[in-house]
Amino acid sequence: MDRRKVLALTATMGVTGSAGCSSLLGAGGDGSGGDGTPTDSVAPNFEESSVEGPGEVTYGDTATLTVTVSNGGEREGSFTGQLRATSSDLEYEQRIDQTVAGGESVTVESRSISFGSVGEYTFELVSEPDDSSDDDAEPTTIDSSTVPVTSAVGSAGDTVAVSENLRLTVQDVEFRDVVFTGRTDVSGAFTAPTGRVLAVYQIRVENVGTVEERWRPSKMSAEGGELYGGSGPRIPESQYLGIRRTLTPSEAVPGYLVAQFPRDVAKTEAPLTLRTGRPDSDPEYRWEFTASSERTFPAFRLESVDAPSTVPKGEEYDITFRLHNEGDAGGTLKAVPQSAEFRNDDWTPLASEQFIEQEIGVDETVAVSVSTSQSEVGGTFYYRLAPFIGREWTTEFTN
Repeated sequence: MDRRKVLALTATMGVTGSAGCSSLLGAGGDGSGGDGTPTDSVAPNFEESSVEGPGEVTYGDTATLTVTVSNGGEREGSFTGQLRATSSDLEYEQRIDQTVAGGESVTVESRSISFGSVGEYTFELVSEPDDSSDDDAEPTTIDSSTVPVTSAVGSAGDTVAVSENLRLTVQDVEFRDVVFTGRTDVSGAFTAPTGRVLAVYQIRVENVGTVEERWRPSKMSAEGGELYGGSGPRIPESQYLGIRRTLTPSEAVPGYLVAQFPRDVAKTEAPLTLRTGRPDSDPEYRWEFTASSERTFPAFRLESVDAPSTVPKGEEYDITFRLHNEGDAGGTLKAVPQSAEFRNDDWTPLASEQFIEQEIGVDETVAVSVSTSQSEVGGTFYYRLAPFIGREWTTEFTN
């Protein structure tokens, strides 16, 4: 063999072997790039870092989140970033600076966080660009966690803050098929629509401040039912708080709210809620009145009215009502006989304190009579038995 060829072949093999060794160690021969930069598996890597919050927070409570800074690389590195809230109604930012050994994790607890309303709040863990990044580089979102904030649940007797100086206590609820109405004395009766029942909540509003405070019932609602507002029934035995009212310093007002519920809903619950935050937010407080067993209610019906069509003026006569309870519980019917000179006129009781309170059992029919007369003027008058509106009749009084 030509000696020159052998030497050339040997030189070529030497170069190839040297290149192979270099590729096994990296361009620098020591696990780094040719410029000494660690490869991806060696360099610090925080992509697996995370943030975790509680599964649920009750309104009024505070919460903390846990940030876990995980270094997936082999070398020690420093993480610089932020934990921040993305919700528009919560301002929260916390800087996270941690040095973490390769393959290790460090946990960081957030500051205590308060929430202004019920809803879902999302928190992001972001890493800030390092010094080698472009000037216009944006923070990178690594992980996020959503914290649901739910209404605080109370029961009868619990007091909450409506505002800085206004306190509300919900004391109890009573279900009625019908209630007496009147500003000071009984002048009428009120019932819920067919298939519904009235819920009368006993409440107390107190001004604990040193200036006047405005009570706004629009912040209240009956979950699953409907709360009466300004046109709700006025019950003589208490103060109606379904309308706005100004409370003087240190003034406390006991009263009531009235709602109507479908009977199948009221059989088991009748929640009353309070919203103190934004008008479009869910209520922060919820009073529950859950029944230990299904509630039952009476349901009264006016079957017939027996009244003369013509009566001599000044002569006393009887009106007889046949009343039936078609509900699934006995109860006390409250009703007021009323009269009006014209059909669309103001209706007034036949006589002072002339009203009906009659106990009626399940599927029972009773007859109740009242006596009256018309001695002042003749002519035709309209009559009805409240709360059975729409069942009017007329009697003519002759000279």
